[in-house]
Amino acid sequence: MVSIGTHMHVSDNSGAIKVSCVKILGNSFSNHSNIGDTLVVAVKSAKVKKKVSRGQVHLSILIRQKKQFSRKNGMYISFYQNHVVLIKPNRDPIGNRVLGCVFHELRYKRCLKIMLMASHLI
Repeated sequence: MVSIGTHMHVSDNSGAIKVSCVKILGNSFSNHSNIGDTLVVAVKSAKVKKKVSRGQVHLSILIRQKKQFSRKNGMYISFYQNHVVLIKPNRDPIGNRVLGCVFHELRYKRCLKIMLMASHLI
């Protein structure tokens, strides 16, 4: 569960390392987001001479969260940290590789390109 002001790690090779949530898009009735939601984030730290630099504002998709995520079969899954993937306005990822695993529930949120670039699906 990510709310406004939450610091998250970036799981792609766009150059950003840590970001902070500025706004949650498409979720007007609550203050938190779940897997696959689109967020507006500000880059807090980044690598030198990459596609993204510190202080820029980008769209992102939440791919892993610390809060337990329940599936319809009764299984609960959680991770140690919150992770996002930075995207362009047309929902294409900025980086060309996704590091780590991704939930297969992203399929229902129209994030197939992120799923194809990931190394593992859970």
